[in-house]
Amino acid sequence: SDSDFSELNLLDDVEVEDQLILNKEDDDGPDVRGGAVEALIVHATQAGQREFIYQEAFLTTYRMFISPKVLMEKLLYRFHKFQHASDPKKKVAHNNA
Repeated sequence: SDSDFSELNLLDDVEVEDQLILNKEDDDGPDVRGGAVEALIVHATQAGQREFIYQEAFLTTYRMFISPKVLMEKLLYRFHKFQHASDPKKKVAHNNA
């Protein structure tokens, strides 16, 4: 339920890059190397061509660190959180959740 995630402010954020472990520019491999589960979820919901490879990798591997049920609960929490948002960035977050 929504109250279960009220303390998890990362799900309430639009920008979470500062919570991700990113690859250095000159390193090979994926751009995102890790981070808090909630930050990884938020990043996966950001639509865009740049994030497509990450989204594909996230969907392939998320079961290693979160159950499908908990992932859906967190996505629904995020969807409902931004459902009536007036801020344009939060509207985008709602649509992408």
